[in-house]
Order: sequence, then structure tokens, then C-alpha cells
Amino acid sequence: MPQLEVSHSSSSMFRGCGKKYYWYYLEGLRPKKKSLALSLGRAVHDAFEKYYKGASSSDVVSYLTQTFDEDIAKADAQDVEGIEINKWTALGMWIHYPYKNLGGFSSIVPEKEFQVRLGKLRGVKLVGKVDGLLEDYSNKKWIREVKTTGLSPRQFNGRMNTSSQATGYVYAMNKAGHPVQGVMYDVIKRPLLRKRQTESCSDFCDRIVEDYKIDANAPQNLRKSYLRAFIYRSPYALMEYEKDMERLVKALRHTYKKDNWYRNQDQCWNFNSLCPFEKICWMDPVDKLTVNLYYDREKPKRYC
Repeated sequence: MPQLEVSHSSSSMFRGCGKKYYWYYLEGLRPKKKSLALSLGRAVHDAFEKYYKGASSSDVVSYLTQTFDEDIAKADAQDVEGIEINKWTALGMWIHYPYKNLGGFSSIVPEKEFQVRLGKLRGVKLVGKVDGLLEDYSNKKWIREVKTTGLSPRQFNGRMNTSSQATGYVYAMNKAGHPVQGVMYDVIKRPLLRKRQTESCSDFCDRIVEDYKIDANAPQNLRKSYLRAFIYRSPYALMEYEKDMERLVKALRHTYKKDNWYRNQDQCWNFNSLCPFEKICWMDPVDKLTVNLYYDREKPKRYC
């Protein structure tokens, strides 16, 4: 039986839509055009990673400015304003971030990859990477994760209390010999502001940055954009996660064997955007020109 590696991303994609999993993992297709929301999240994630590895706050500002300026220089004209707004959103998020003081932790470990056996299944490994590990002065260990979100702090806490990603990370770290309690999330809410019809891009960007400044200066319990949340996972939750993942692996293997990749039409429009594979998902046969125009191809994987 071939080696099977599963990650949070691959298992979540398979749960949501088998056909999307097929395009991404078996065909190795990657959309050429990247989502602006994903680009913002990635830039902020990388900024935090640099800070936790020792970069100064001003170094992070320089990194964000350079990253987005390079994207603007390469962008099509219709995308420039969106990237400019992302640039100042990321700068506002970072410059006014209220939890930069790292003095509350006795140990900070940067990004850590994992590869652990999943349950009792032979030849199956859970793989991935956490943003880092922390230990506080009461000797409790936590996974560190950065999130940008459209959810309010109350909604985010509710979502993370049932998050399979958080459970999977805690499960993996414990299996790898790091007895963590749960996940510490550094959370920043994406702006709810909308550009006014008569407003210039520059004025709108200034308004976004000012909104983050006002929120950062509010009392902690009244902040709407910034949250530091500690999410605990019990041993029972980890045990049930293992059982659920074993069931998912069996379903994945069965689907692969039968070559029967179902479509979930409820996933065609998700997170306020169209699935990147919608252009080809309903073609039979798939048009090669469309594939070449809209997708890059990585080496397909038998399992992922």
C-alpha cells in the first residue's frame, strides 16, 4: 500500500469537494491569479514570522511596503487599487498591533514542521507546519498561529472552539513530543470599511489605518479588530479527532480506488468568491487551452 500523507488543507478540501481535491492534488493545478484576500493574509502571516524571528517593528514595516510595491509593479491596471488597499490594510494591522510585547513568554520557537503517524493506520502520516511554539512562565506550552479573519472576536472564538485545524495541530505536536495545551491565536479582523463613491484610494487607505489605530487604543475588552485567544484542546477531543481522520482516510482511499470524485455545488461559491476550478469543472472533456490560460501545473501527487 503506498504511503499516504494528509494535511489539514488536503483533508479539509476533500471534505468540502472531492472534485476540487482532484484538480488540486491529483492534477496539480494551481490558479495563476491569486486572491487578494489570500495575498493579504500571507503577507501579514510572513510579517509576524519575521518579528518572532527577531526583526524589529520598523523592519516589518519595510518588508510589507516592499512586498506590496513589488506586487503593484507587476499587476494589471485593474488590480492596482486592490493591492494598494491591501498594502495599507496590512500596514495598519501591523503598525497598531497591540500585542507586540513578547515578554510574557519564557521560550519562543519559530515555525515547526511535523510529520506524525495518524492513528493505527499503516503508512499514513499527518503532515503540516505550525507558525511556532511558545512556553509561558507557568511552563504551559502553546502552538502560536496568526490569523486574519472577517469574523468578530466572539465569532472567531466560537469558530476556533470547533476548528479541526486547531485540534489537528495540537494532536500532531503532542504526537511529536511537544506536550502543548492548545493554540494561541494572534487574530486581526479584516476591515469592514467600504470605499465611498467619491473617495480617493489614498483617502480610503488613510481611513483604514486610522480605524486600526482607534481600535488598538480602545480597552482590551472593547477591541473589535484585535484579539489574542487561547484555545484549549482536551485529551478526549484529540482522541475523537484521530477517529474522524481515520474514517476520512478510508473514504479518501475508496474514492481514489473507484476514481469517483464527487462535486459539491455548495462549494462552487464560498468565502465570497467563485471556486478557482469552476472554469473547468463542468467541461467534458476539459479544454486544454483553458487549462493553459488559467492554471499553472505542479507535479501531481498520488496522495496528499
